[in-house]
Parts: sequence; structure tokens; C-alpha cells
Amino acid sequence: MRWILLLFFLFSFKSFAFGVSPMTGEIDVSGRLSQQKFVVTNQFKTPLDVEITPHLLEWIEGKYNAEKETDDLMVLPDTAVLQPGETRTILIKYFGDPDVQSSKAYIIKFKQVSTNNSKNVSGTNVNMAVNFETVLTLLPNKVSSGLQISSIVKEVDGKWLVTVDNVGNKHEWAAKYSWAIGNGKDSVVFTGKDISNKLSHKFFPPRSSIQAIVDLGNEFGDSESLNIDIRDIN
Repeated sequence: MRWILLLFFLFSFKSFAFGVSPMTGEIDVSGRLSQQKFVVTNQFKTPLDVEITPHLLEWIEGKYNAEKETDDLMVLPDTAVLQPGETRTILIKYFGDPDVQSSKAYIIKFKQVSTNNSKNVSGTNVNMAVNFETVLTLLPNKVSSGLQISSIVKEVDGKWLVTVDNVGNKHEWAAKYSWAIGNGKDSVVFTGKDISNKLSHKFFPPRSSIQAIVDLGNEFGDSESLNIDIRDIN
């Protein structure tokens, strides 16, 4: 459930404590594109101590798990102390096996440590820590991609159960596709946050088939069947 919530908030969550950008990224297995820069900003009125650790994001028994730390990635620096208002660039570089056949996904954890921050937010003396987690995808040398819908079943309250097949060898974000949804008479095209907010699952591992709920509310409420056409917009 934790990683479902993480992926749900990736496109909209903003921390009141410190900022990290970008929230997602892609890197190659070698060359100048085998690294990603993240920018950390201290929005506190006191120094911010941050620890950065990479974790392998695995799809296991129908859910994501990111408990396992990985040595595929080098983090420079892996700790940083930022003064109030300061920004710092963190470099993540891939040093793992270059001969990967399918993409791999990682969670980069930015963990705040040993800081009394709640004074800056609520005026209390309670110690608190805020963590940021971003998603980094490693692309294989030969990339094939594509999301497809193989079944659509009407549920209740404007919800539809769809089976999403990722026929490619890379992880795919639903928000990076256009979703043309229609009933034969009317149609609506959703992209970006619009489709991400309607889907129960947003990040599809390579060569997978996953059932997800699409919540369309009052759209197509009287329809008994739908057509969904997904197209890559990158």
C-alpha cells in the first residue's frame, strides 16, 4: 500500500519541509545519459540534514516493493547539509550490469535526519522528519514500449475494471499516454494528471498484465461498454 500511495502522489505532492525535483527520471545503462541530477531545496529556517539512498523497486506478487537497497547506483553526495534557502544538486549514476534486457526501476529516498523542523511550520517543539521519494527508471539499450487494453468490464458508481497489458520491455507511466475513451457516440481524451487521477494503477512494469480501476464518475454513466485507445504521446 505504501508504494501505491507514493505513485499516486508523484505528480501532485509538495512537501512543506524541503523540495526535490524532478520527481521522476530516466537514465541509460551507459554513456552521458547514464546519470540523473536531482535538486534538493531547503525550505526550513534552520539547517537541513539529508541522507540519500537508492532502493530497487520490484513488482512482486501484484504489488511494488522497495525495501531492498541497491549498489547499482552511485549517489554523489549521499549526505548533505543545506542551509536555509540553499539548494544542492545530487548526482545519481548507474554502475550496474550494462546488458539488461528489460528496464529496472528504483526509488531514491531523500531522508531528513536530526532536525527540529516543526517550529518552522506550526510553532511547536515536536521533532518531526519529512522524507521525499522519487522514481528513477533504467532503460535497456534496445527499448520497446506500448500499453494496450485487453479487457474492459463495467463496475459500479462510474468505475470500470480494465486490464492493461504492457507489451514492451520498459516501465510505463499511464500519464505519458493519451487515453481516448468512448462509447461509440461520445469520446473524451485524457492525458497527464487527468488520467493519472482516474486510475488505481499508474506505473506498469515491463511485460506485465495488470487490472486497474478507471473512475470516470458521471462520464458514460449510462453506457454498458466502452472503447479505450491508448497512444504514446512522447
